[in-house]
Amino acid sequence: MKTALAAAGAAALFALAGCSSSDTTESPAATSPAATASPEASMIGPIMVEPSQTEVDATVGRFLNFNVGDNPGQWQISSDNEAVVTVEQGGERDGATFNPGGEAVGVGEATVTLIDTEGGDALEFKIKVTE
Repeated sequence: MKTALAAAGAAALFALAGCSSSDTTESPAATSPAATASPEASMIGPIMVEPSQTEVDATVGRFLNFNVGDNPGQWQISSDNEAVVTVEQGGERDGATFNPGGEAVGVGEATVTLIDTEGGDALEFKIKVTE
């Protein structure tokens, strides 16, 4: 009986020894793929254009936000080259207020003009778009 108990104890010791950690300091290889950023996570915000600016540099795909103050809906916006910069009127939409905006859609230059329909002020911006 003592021999059987000693044999069982030795077997248990060997079994536990097989579960112990190794002496190496290497970490195990990663089994999951590396995380990659989604296109939304790596998007850049719009270029904020202030009234004091006259020239703006942008890259294709960037959006422009023209800061016109308290009443963005009273500003008429236009682009002389829609192949380079497209524009969108500001104002109220779906319960939110938006400044006039634009998008750099092609390489080249465009002049964007904003006219205050209530006060007659005009702002003009030369937009240079690169790739």
